[in-house]
Amino acid sequence: MEKSVRYSSAVSCIEGWFAAAGLVAQRTAYVQYLTERGYGTRTINVYFRCVAHFVHWITERGVGASQITKGSRRNNITWHVNCIR
Repeated sequence: MEKSVRYSSAVSCIEGWFAAAGLVAQRTAYVQYLTERGYGTRTINVYFRCVAHFVHWITERGVGASQITKGSRRNNITWHVNCIR
């Protein structure tokens, strides 16, 4: 039972990240895009979580979707790699 509570909490958290960034429609479209191209459930989950963390990262820094650059993506990857070391 604890696992389902944790899972529900994680889903709510991720939904909040997309809502805060004003990207709820894009969240659904991204999953649909991957599904239509035959990606497996596990792959979709991994890719989706990566995108969700990026959405959270840009939102925390006040970066709008139209302001995303190669530099901001690079900064996110650097930040993420440093966090997991």
